[in-house]
Amino acid sequence: MSDMVIDMNKTMRSVHNHLDDIKLILNKSKTCFMQFYTKQSKYRESALFKTGEKSIEHVSAFKLLGCYIDMSLNWKDHIAYLCKKIAPNCFALKRLSHITNKDVCKTYYYAHIASLLSYAVIFWGNSSNVGRVFIVQKRIIRCMFNIPFRDTCRTTFVTEKILTLPCIYVLEVLKFVRLNTHKFCHLNQNHSYHTRKGFDLKYPNHKLALFELNPFYMGITLFNKLPPAVRQLPYHKFVKTIKQILALKAYYSLEEFISDNLGIK
Repeated sequence: MSDMVIDMNKTMRSVHNHLDDIKLILNKSKTCFMQFYTKQSKYRESALFKTGEKSIEHVSAFKLLGCYIDMSLNWKDHIAYLCKKIAPNCFALKRLSHITNKDVCKTYYYAHIASLLSYAVIFWGNSSNVGRVFIVQKRIIRCMFNIPFRDTCRTTFVTEKILTLPCIYVLEVLKFVRLNTHKFCHLNQNHSYHTRKGFDLKYPNHKLALFELNPFYMGITLFNKLPPAVRQLPYHKFVKTIKQILALKAYYSLEEFISDNLGIK
């Protein structure tokens, strides 16, 4: 038995004893444990944790605050859940488009679909499986505006000022960085003189490629793409400006945003 398993069992016994002391009972049906691993992991132990006399269920994925988290953090379970959740709206919007105007359809879209697409997107929006959700989003847009199957949706995204899923991801990550700039380091902090790129955010040291998918790392990449004048805007103007850029461009992938000039000479 590894040290990790021994330590966790000690911790669970302490939790169980503390709950007993304050006359509370741990809900076993809502308690589970999960081991995280990367593709490079060579050793995966099937651990057994206990609370009291009962063992805790070992799971490969679980739902936490509306998001399905899996052992390898590839977000497959959450994306499958999200596609299943929003796909039925295609039928509802198809019917609405025939009996109401597009403003009503857009109200329905923002209430029932856009809210789900933006929720916690900074975590799952850059996964390798996210294209499945974008396909469903485009299918919904076709139903809303009666776009033929072979025609592109990009023009409609632009004219209706609806953000594509990649744009939603970029917006939410940039909002996260702008609200937490005090948690990032600038290149100028490494020396006493100022350079042209000195106010760019500095990448943290890391070992795993998986680290580069998290919102802190991706936030640096996206934030450094912005013109300095945009970065320094007050928060509300910053968000408004980013929304305008993204609505006008209607990026179909994160790579499109990163490779775009954005007015930087």
